[in-house]
Amino acid sequence: MNEVSLAPKLNYLLQNQSRSHRQFVLVIGFLGVLIGVALRVWIMLTPSLRMISSDIAVVGLEANSILQGHFHAFYWGQVYGGTLETFLVAAAFSAFNYSIIALSLVPMVLDLVAAILVWRIARYFLTDLEAIASGICFWVAPASYVWWSSKEVGFYWATMDIGLFVVLVSIRLVLLYSKNSNFNNNSVRLSKIPERLEWAFLGFLIGLGWWNSPDIMYFVVPSGLWIFIRRPRDFLHQLPIVIPMFILGALPWLWANFNSGFLSVMMPSLHIANNSYLDHLYSFFNGDLPVALGLKVPYQDNWITSSAKLFYFLIALPFLAIGLVVIAKRFVLLVLGIICYPFILVISPFSWWVGEARYALFLSPFLAILIVASLYKFGKKAFVGIGIAAMVTLSVSGLSIMSNRKIVPMNFSMKKLEKALYSHHIHYAYANYWIAYRLIFQTHSRIIVSPTFYSRNHKYDQLVNASSNPARLFVKGASRIKIFTSKLSKAGVDFVVYPAGHFVIYQTLKSSSSVKSIEKKHF
Repeated sequence: MNEVSLAPKLNYLLQNQSRSHRQFVLVIGFLGVLIGVALRVWIMLTPSLRMISSDIAVVGLEANSILQGHFHAFYWGQVYGGTLETFLVAAAFSAFNYSIIALSLVPMVLDLVAAILVWRIARYFLTDLEAIASGICFWVAPASYVWWSSKEVGFYWATMDIGLFVVLVSIRLVLLYSKNSNFNNNSVRLSKIPERLEWAFLGFLIGLGWWNSPDIMYFVVPSGLWIFIRRPRDFLHQLPIVIPMFILGALPWLWANFNSGFLSVMMPSLHIANNSYLDHLYSFFNGDLPVALGLKVPYQDNWITSSAKLFYFLIALPFLAIGLVVIAKRFVLLVLGIICYPFILVISPFSWWVGEARYALFLSPFLAILIVASLYKFGKKAFVGIGIAAMVTLSVSGLSIMSNRKIVPMNFSMKKLEKALYSHHIHYAYANYWIAYRLIFQTHSRIIVSPTFYSRNHKYDQLVNASSNPARLFVKGASRIKIFTSKLSKAGVDFVVYPAGHFVIYQTLKSSSSVKSIEKKHF
């Protein structure tokens, strides 16, 4: 049999092999999506994991305000944190009704979009299997970020998606349009979009991201460095296109700052011990990164097992360091993203606090790609499969631990409190911040509460101050109750107490400005 007669059979076998490989990759991707969905369904069915905080409730209240025709450039009470994601929540409320489910759906969908973008980014440098596995790794782990993806905290997930789009467009500008590029990945089609349009889109994305959060710099800095290294002349020549589009994307930020005297660029002065750059760097490696790898429980700074700390320092950190060296030639942008991250992080005055590792959230897509690419390099398909299985196991274990601990401030059901307030015809009250906005949201604004500290919207304060006899809400057993009741007794004010589950309601029998002052100040 000659070579000519063998050629058709060989082509047939190669085509079938390629088709079966693509089907295998699709099946893996489908299973990964199902696992991630199952984890999030579990969160929504578990009361302790489903619980929202006042920070989350504020987004819901602001979204409802948007539906009533009120626009705010930033998250209530702040001069940063754009409301792009809040508009998406408003759309979800309009489509699916005003509820915690609709509020949680937006970050979940945005997280899924981010996982797809991770896959799209990885496929420019890695094999199809590595790319799809990177997206899955990001989608199913770690437990803290799977849980965080069910929490609508205002602007984090929109920033994630915009940032990943910045990375993707940057890759396209270098690999698909550069004359000196040696790009030869047959699985990625060459672009038919005009190059100038992609530069314009990049500028708009950076502006949009800047309005949404300064955290966009975690993506912009490494992407900008990479473009400048690979296409220095084009980088400078395209600035006349990029800058006007940046301004267009950042218009809400500019509009708000022209009216506030550019408060957004003024760094707050926080008088906190251990808040130097070196302290931030230590906090990142000892707090943020372990949570981002699923080895610590968010909010509590506890390792998930007694051996997790040893694993982190002896295995995880060396593995990541070796992986960076191994993948350096294949994916320079990834290396830049990871190396730049902690040094951008330490600039923030807020990075001293490592609670739920929100400040390492934007490192997670880079980590997912690095982990998968390193596992593939060391052991091909088998190691990648074992690695993802281990990550899913860590996520399940982490969520189980989190479900048994109070990981949200004021992690109590408010149903009995709502019922007691309704039964005693109380519609206005003062309360701790962590009670106030959550109660307003969960009662659909039928009960208005003014927070005793850190007010985000003075409209609620005005309504409570204008009411005839607002109540005072406490967590049962709170130390401030004794101070509060003592002040009322000294002022000769009688009061009644209503138990309400984990909470207690105090209501005075007469109303006056002095009584309101006591109710507001002493908590």
